[in-house]
Amino acid sequence: WQMPFTLKCIGTFRGHKGTIWSLAIYGDRLFSSSSDGTVKVWDVADLRRGCLKTVVAHKEATMLLAVGQGILYSTGTDLTLRSWTLDSLGELAKVENAHDGIVSAMICTKEYVVTSSFASIKFWDP
Repeated sequence: WQMPFTLKCIGTFRGHKGTIWSLAIYGDRLFSSSSDGTVKVWDVADLRRGCLKTVVAHKEATMLLAVGQGILYSTGTDLTLRSWTLDSLGELAKVENAHDGIVSAMICTKEYVVTSSFASIKFWDP
């Protein structure tokens, strides 16, 4: 890197109807979550292709995304934790009331999906 350091925008994806809350990447696919309740899949290998698929992921806002063990995980303001196939975005599982409040952070380790909310951290065995 040389200073001063500058960034140059090389493309823009548009399509959500609300605030985009989270991004996750797997290979050449970018996943985005939004207050419109959807998850969108974008092609980052060819920015001209844009959105490849949209699914309604949560009844309310879709807040966080994480990829681990070949699975996409999402949380929403509907208090659910959901898992999705990466290839077709088919729903694999759903946990109702995953926390008492909205999940504020989520990561995937080699063994677990880890979520946090107000004053608690939970480990999920996928």
